[in-house]
Amino acid sequence: MTYKITDKSGRPRTFLELGTALALAVGSIRATDENGRTVVIDPAKIGGAK
Repeated sequence: MTYKITDKSGRPRTFLELGTALALAVGSIRATDENGRTVVIDPAKIGGAK
C-alpha cells in the first residue's frame, strides 16, 4: 500500500507506512493498494488529533 498526503508545508508526499503518513498529514490520506484501488482516510474520524 502507498499513502499520499499533503504535509504542513503544502507539499505532496508518498509513504509506505500508515503511521508515518498519519503523523505528517494535514487533511485526508489517499491509500492505494497494489490492485490500484484507492480509499480516502480522514484522520479526524479515526481518532487522530487534527
